[in-house]
Parts: sequence; C-alpha cells; structure tokens
Amino acid sequence: MSTYNPDLWVIVELKDNDSDEVTRKVMASWYGGYLGSDRWKLSSGITEIVDRDTHYEIHNHSGSIYMCGKHSQGMSGYTASVFDSFVRDLAGKGTIEAVEYAG
Repeated sequence: MSTYNPDLWVIVELKDNDSDEVTRKVMASWYGGYLGSDRWKLSSGITEIVDRDTHYEIHNHSGSIYMCGKHSQGMSGYTASVFDSFVRDLAGKGTIEAVEYAG
C-alpha cells in the first residue's frame, strides 16, 4: 500500500461504450520544480472517499491512498495534455470525463 500527496488532482470517470459501468479514478499530478520533470499518475479505481478537515482521503482498489487537498483540485497544463490524449485514444471505444468533486 502506498500513500500519495499530489500537488493537483481531479477525479475522472471512465465509461466503456459496451457497458453501463462507470469507473472513477484519481488523476494526480506533481510539479517537478526547477530541475525536475512534472509527473502524473492514474489511480487503480476509487473504493472510498473520506472527508477530512483539509483534504480528502481517497482509497483505491490497489490499497493506495491519495491525500488530496480540498483546495488543490485541478490539472496542470502538462496533465491536461495527457488527459486530452486519453480523450482522443478512447474515441469510439469509450469516454473519459473530469468531474468536480465537492464532497
């Protein structure tokens, strides 16, 4: 089990055209800083969201937990471009949509 503390995050909903099932995942991102590269990660699938004082504790199928700040919901330009590539890759097969989470 891993714990992640992303700089930015969004919940994405994935749907296959052949199914009514919707899968919710965390798309998390971290800024690389002066000498590093930005990075992103897509979680295995949300099983539970626990509302804490300053953040959401988002549990996933893999056992990983994402500690997502309530005021850091969003995407960087880099992550938005990765998300857009998911949208293009899924065309005709399914959909992916970023949804705002308000607890």
